[in-house]
Amino acid sequence: MISDLVVVIVSATCGGIAFACLGQPVITGYLLAGSIIGPGGFSFVNELVQVETVAQFGVIFLLFALGLEFSTAKVSIFVF
Repeated sequence: MISDLVVVIVSATCGGIAFACLGQPVITGYLLAGSIIGPGGFSFVNELVQVETVAQFGVIFLLFALGLEFSTAKVSIFVF
């Protein structure tokens, strides 16, 4: 599983850097790298269930960090 996570992180970093150098959004490089190494591409990742579980934790932490950025004063402007 560790080797699969290393493959995911390295490919996402390379894809992000490549697209940033081209002046494109970095998220596009992440998505393209994931498509290439995933089961639809070259299938470099063997333990899909474990990698998906770690990815879900990453999404949870990302949403938590975004929630810390919001203030109730800014949100209440849109409610009323």
